[in-house]
Amino acid sequence: MLPAPHKCALCPDQIGTTERSDKEFCSDACRSLNWQRNNRVPISAYTVEDFEGLRAVISRAEQRLAEFKRIRIIGYSLKGDPPRALLARIGRVEFPDPARKTKRFPDESGVTRVLRGSYFRWAPFEPPRVPVAGYYDVTLHFEDGSVLVMGEHEVAKGFPSVLYYDKEGNRYDVKGKMIPKGKPATPKARRKYVPRKHSTPNDSVVPVEPTILEHIRVAVARAVQAEREVDRLRGQATPPPDNREQATRLDSISEQVAMLTAKLNAAESQISQAEARAARAEAQLAQTLETVRSMKQTALSACGGCSGQISARAWQAVGAGRNTAAVSSGESSNRR
Repeated sequence: MLPAPHKCALCPDQIGTTERSDKEFCSDACRSLNWQRNNRVPISAYTVEDFEGLRAVISRAEQRLAEFKRIRIIGYSLKGDPPRALLARIGRVEFPDPARKTKRFPDESGVTRVLRGSYFRWAPFEPPRVPVAGYYDVTLHFEDGSVLVMGEHEVAKGFPSVLYYDKEGNRYDVKGKMIPKGKPATPKARRKYVPRKHSTPNDSVVPVEPTILEHIRVAVARAVQAEREVDRLRGQATPPPDNREQATRLDSISEQVAMLTAKLNAAESQISQAEARAARAEAQLAQTLETVRSMKQTALSACGGCSGQISARAWQAVGAGRNTAAVSSGESSNRR
């Protein structure tokens, strides 16, 4: 008979009927997270006063050395033995490890940093991070690069999350067991992690659904992010160009066009007047020619002897009319 499906002890997912009946967690991720919540000590449980003994030892050494060596102490480092199973493989271990970045104790502002260095800071005092509590060799580091070994002194507390490393990069826990290099968690396993919540007084883990306040916080965070994005886009947007200069140029061009139009209209008016004068001059010329012909015919019929004189006078009148027409035509062409 197949077991009935039941709920995971940490998350809302169901454990199928094909799994063991005594299975408590739906995945390795939930089981690991449950162990961490029940066994790991939070960083807030450590204080600088827990390492007061080590700090007092270094302070007394600094006072004694002030009479002989006037170089300032900038830090200290520790060296200790790993578990017996690792002693022959990796030898004595230095803390912090100068060959890699290591996690440090939270500073005055509560920020935990990951730094690469060969010593812990002395002023202000930075507590050491070692895997287990015990006795370690203390080495002082001076600002000129010199060091001084003080001997073994006790470190009151340890951090089980600090690991040991060998030359090949393999990791070992505080018991000397190698931590396998497993494959990264699948997307489905990553989704099974739930936010860390406060434990009850009896340290039992109780799954809690997201409250309305958490949903409000998420909505507010998204709104703030959207406002910042809008402000960023507004800052990147270029302001519209100033059209005042362009409008001034258009106004000046319009004035020039109006002036040229007025001049053109005046020129056309003058041309029309010149053409009218030329037409009147031509009409006068035609009338004069007609008068000359009639006078010539009258003279020829009246007196044949006087024809020469009349003809001379007529030709003079014709010449005078032609000169008048030529002058009118010249004025018309000049005005055009």
